[in-house]
Amino acid sequence: MANGVERELVVLFSEEELREMSGVKRGGEYIEVTCGCTSHRYGDAVGRLRVFINGELEITCECTPGCDEDTMTPAAFEKHSGRETARKWKNNVWVIVNGEKVPLSKTVLLKYYNQASKNGNGSHRSNNGRVCHRDEFVRCSKCNKERRFRLRTKEECRIHHDALAIANWKCADMPFDKRGRGRVFERGTKMANGVERELVVLFSEEELREMSGVKRGGEYIEVTCGCTSHRYGDAVGRLRVFINGELEITCECTPGCDEDTMTPAAFEKHSGRETARKWKNNVWVIVNGEKVPLSKTVLLKYYNQASKNGNGSHRSNNGRVCHRDEFVRCSKCNKERRFRLRTKEECRIHHDALAMANWKCADMPFDKITCDDDEERASRRVYRGCTRSPTCKGCTSCVCFGCEICRFSDCSCQTCTDFTRNAKV
Repeated sequence: MANGVERELVVLFSEEELREMSGVKRGGEYIEVTCGCTSHRYGDAVGRLRVFINGELEITCECTPGCDEDTMTPAAFEKHSGRETARKWKNNVWVIVNGEKVPLSKTVLLKYYNQASKNGNGSHRSNNGRVCHRDEFVRCSKCNKERRFRLRTKEECRIHHDALAIANWKCADMPFDKRGRGRVFERGTKMANGVERELVVLFSEEELREMSGVKRGGEYIEVTCGCTSHRYGDAVGRLRVFINGELEITCECTPGCDEDTMTPAAFEKHSGRETARKWKNNVWVIVNGEKVPLSKTVLLKYYNQASKNGNGSHRSNNGRVCHRDEFVRCSKCNKERRFRLRTKEECRIHHDALAMANWKCADMPFDKITCDDDEERASRRVYRGCTRSPTCKGCTSCVCFGCEICRFSDCSCQTCTDFTRNAKV
């Protein structure tokens, strides 16, 4: 007995107790069995339950081959499965005993968990028995204001621990976002060094935990989205949220769909939604197995900030700053090439191309295009990226007459010079 947990487990879970259970496997510090949770809408979600001698329960989800969820508590697994009556995981999560689904509450597998709940320190457990820490505050030595520290992970606890050890801790030392929310930066990094770190902070693991298909990129986060038409059903896509408030959707409605990235408004119309022009309510993401409108998620946080702070001279009806796509004709092959104007860098590339008298396809610094490549079809060129109407020919929503994005202080052309002079006035 002195040498370990394994012999203790063998004793406390006898062969007789586990004989009829499916998928039993004994490890050094645990036993593992097949488990699952049934949703009336989505069916059975299957996983592997590990029971540890200290009372901990862990489930590895195997609901789909592509499921990227890490180990979860039974309560989190219950929620992940889409179970309608959540918060009753002891009755809803089951194991297979003699070919039948038996709730955990009717098996011996909760013996250690129940003992730990009775004997353990209850001061740091939530209502569902999960170990947790409450938020703590540290006072700034400079402004004398208290700042919140979330203590959900070991990394966050270490940040708080180090802050307490600093005699003259200041707000500037906090590696959280400006509101004290969200996930921390990597230790030793600076906030000034990049968009990727900023995104990691502003969309915390907690905020994105229940969303389906989450993927973090260098300058964005990507989630599965969709829009439902009563006539055509669900059109599914991938939504990208950028730090500057930009939203892009790549359509995956059919394998042969040749649509490029679209705005949510264009995606809503492309899906065949009958009540278009309300994309914030009609475009949805999957949260905890349910379709939730974008307007009820945190994903529009940057978009709303950009709408408030942007220049209104070329806003769409929903207040978003935008520029429609423009075309420049090659002086060699006489074909028109598309320029996207979503960022300041893209606007500068188009601006410089217009200034070149003999611009050629080879001068385009992105999307390696040669004069041998086909020109866009006329039916495709009508789509210019207007948020009001995909086939707009030019309106106040997408045509800009000058802003800080498409005018440049270091350019000596008359248009930029006039804009810079008037902006200073």
